[in-house]
Amino acid sequence: MEGIVSSESQLTCTTCGTTRYSDIQGGFGYICSEARAAAVSALDYTMQSQCPAGSCNVVYTNGRCTPVGPNRTDGFEMNVTATYSCCQ
Repeated sequence: MEGIVSSESQLTCTTCGTTRYSDIQGGFGYICSEARAAAVSALDYTMQSQCPAGSCNVVYTNGRCTPVGPNRTDGFEMNVTATYSCCQ
């Protein structure tokens, strides 16, 4: 699921800026989908800080989901990268 595009962000914006930003965040969870959700939540906060009027043309790229410890019950971590522009 690499390069998922968020269509929601494009609905709130009439003009998308030409400058592209890229941020990476990591997340933890007891399963990979929880780890991804935690990373995306952190990225959403970063994008809100960078783009007060909203973000647009957002592309999420998932990193590898890796176990935190030797047991599957130790949880998983995943890095997610977001590349985006700001609404203007």
